[in-house]
Amino acid sequence: MTMARNIEIKVRINDQQKSFVTTIASRLGEGPQRLHQVDTFFNTSEGRLKLREITGGTSELISYSREDVAEPRICNYLRFEVEQPIELKKMLEKSVGIRCVVEKDRDVYLIDQARIHVDQVQHLGQFLEIEVVLRSDQQEEAGAEIMESLVEQFQLDSTGFVDKAYADLIAQQLDTDHRSL
Repeated sequence: MTMARNIEIKVRINDQQKSFVTTIASRLGEGPQRLHQVDTFFNTSEGRLKLREITGGTSELISYSREDVAEPRICNYLRFEVEQPIELKKMLEKSVGIRCVVEKDRDVYLIDQARIHVDQVQHLGQFLEIEVVLRSDQQEEAGAEIMESLVEQFQLDSTGFVDKAYADLIAQQLDTDHRSL
C-alpha cells in the first residue's frame, strides 16, 4: 500500500459563497455527486484514523496526517476499502476508543486532479474543501500552483482558511459545551 498525497484547504462558507462556488465548479468540472458520509474518528497517538461510511457506497478506513495550519497544506494518507464497517467500528471502538463522529452531506465536484467538496456538516455549518490530488511523480509545487489557481477562481480569502479537521472543530465545540454546564 502506497502513501498518497494531496494539497488541501478548508474554508467556512455562507449561502452566497456556496452558490458562487457551485456555479464555478459546475462550469469547470464534473458534478455534483451528492454523498451522505459518517466519519468515525478513533483515538490515535499520531495523525488521524477514521472509518468513513457512505450511504449507498463503499466504506473506507482512512489514516492521514497533516499540519494544522490555515493555509494550503500537504496531507499524506492511506485508504483501505472496508467490507464490514459495522464490525470494524466495534473492534476499533473496543481497542482504541472513538474520539468523535462527524456526519455531513457532501457535494463533490471533480476538476482535473482536484476534488471540490461543498459540505454541510452537522453541528458546524457549511464548508468548502479543495483537495489537489498529487500524482506519485508530481512535485508539491505543481499541486500548489493548481491550488492557487482554484483559490483565485473561487475568490477565496485566505484569512478565512480553517486550520482544523472537522473532528477537531467538533471536539472543541463539545469541550466548550461541557465547560458551560
